[in-house]
Amino acid sequence: MSGYFVFFKHSPKPRGDIKMKLNFFKLFGSEAYEATEMAEEIAKLEEAIPDFRKAADLAEAECVRIRRMKIGGGDFSEKELETAQRQYDNARLDLQAAESSFQDLLGKLKEIVAVDLEKEKQIAEADRLALKEEVSEWKEDVVRKAAALQASRIALGGGHAMPVYTFCENPQEEELFNQELSRLLKQQSHPTYFEKKRELHQHQERLRVTTVKSTVENLLTEAQKQQAVSQ
Repeated sequence: MSGYFVFFKHSPKPRGDIKMKLNFFKLFGSEAYEATEMAEEIAKLEEAIPDFRKAADLAEAECVRIRRMKIGGGDFSEKELETAQRQYDNARLDLQAAESSFQDLLGKLKEIVAVDLEKEKQIAEADRLALKEEVSEWKEDVVRKAAALQASRIALGGGHAMPVYTFCENPQEEELFNQELSRLLKQQSHPTYFEKKRELHQHQERLRVTTVKSTVENLLTEAQKQQAVSQ
């Protein structure tokens, strides 16, 4: 019958089934949780919010159905109306709690990521200063080793200094040069200055292009993937 509502006295009760167990409340009272764990709980909550919203919609529809019966002279009971109203209030408040918790946790995650990024920048700066100090010591060491190598070449050349990197035409001289070079290379500890410098540069470049927003997005994306796999 077009234009008319048909009401059933015993319609299905609204359900607010939440498919997964949520455990995010612990995150509000502690600073001990890492960004990864927080992202996992946020991903679970985000996935559950549509269920809360559906429960609220169903509860509202049930409440409206009974109220229409009330104001339209239909057959209803006050107890049924009170139950429907209570279910609607609870479902609506659950949805509000879930949505506000999601926003609060997201803000908390951004704060944690910002702190972590700042710590990384401080570590990178400390590494840069340490490397700067190391290069001074390294230069002194190079000078000493070069002097030792040059002294060997002077002795071999009969008292005449020869450039360290001159091609060795004398087989005996070349053998001595290679032995000394091999010895000096073996004395190097790893990571070497150049290896550290390359690693520091890569770290600084990552930090330069990394933002709180991109890090949070990556954390949530990874958490959502893990959530999908575990289901």
